[in-house]
Amino acid sequence: MLSLSISFAFLLATATKGAAHGFVRQMIVNGVAYGGYLPNKYPSMSKPPTLAAWSEKQTNLGFISPNEYTTPHIVCHRDAENAGGYVTVKAGDSVWLQWNGWPTGHVGPILDYLAPCGSKGCEAVDKSSLKFFKIADAGLRNGTNKFYTDVLAQNKGWLIRIPEKLKPGDYVLRHEIIALHGSGKMNGAQNYPQCFNIKVEGSGTELPDGMFATQFYKPDDMGILVSVYGNFHSYRIPGPGVIDIGGLVEQAISTATSTANATISASSTATGSIVSTSSGSAAKTAGQTSITTGSVSGFETRVRSSHVPKTSAV
Repeated sequence: MLSLSISFAFLLATATKGAAHGFVRQMIVNGVAYGGYLPNKYPSMSKPPTLAAWSEKQTNLGFISPNEYTTPHIVCHRDAENAGGYVTVKAGDSVWLQWNGWPTGHVGPILDYLAPCGSKGCEAVDKSSLKFFKIADAGLRNGTNKFYTDVLAQNKGWLIRIPEKLKPGDYVLRHEIIALHGSGKMNGAQNYPQCFNIKVEGSGTELPDGMFATQFYKPDDMGILVSVYGNFHSYRIPGPGVIDIGGLVEQAISTATSTANATISASSTATGSIVSTSSGSAAKTAGQTSITTGSVSGFETRVRSSHVPKTSAV
């Protein structure tokens, strides 16, 4: 009877870990949606689509633990592999990362990084060689004990701005949530990194120094081994500092009026089908757009709503 109880408890805990968290289902840039990697679908496909989103083997939607911080898993998630495509953005553009969902109670910091891919290109670069610099991070909101993850959970996404002064080139965009609901004990934090290939255009000249992802965090960092319950009013965001040309932007929900394929680099040898709309090309609509305002526990947001055609869903 005892063994059955233990087995049931283990299965329940495993199911909770798998079901409780999500992934970025699409990236939206200037109203155009690009498909994300779907870990609950693509691993079982013989020819998954070529995307700008890196693939990963965390099919139960689980996390990277602090005892894995020095392994390649922390770079872009478990057993992540290079994406074969790119999304082109202009320096200064905003990028909306649409999550399939996030549990409100699983609070923690949100961190965004970039790493130049060099001459090999992002589709072929060794992920362990990538040196990331942090372009934005978000911890507690407005001096309260409420985390920005509550905003992400409500909006089901997060807005990032590519630094306007950034040097043009190919970069890996690394977006990460660290869930702290279990971080009061050693190895209790949960990291959820997601990576995307972007091709940055512009006239900027800045290329900040970076560091390996395996050097970002330690299991006993103040922002990793921490209790977020009770009388909690201060929090130190882990990892390197935000670069001078970066910074957190006002959060606003972006919606897509069309979809598009990831761009395939001329040097890429990636195979597989391309994500497309039902018509085989980007579905576009003029659509009416309106701006409304709202608040999330004292955090001001600007909500952008547009008419979105059914064919634009990703």
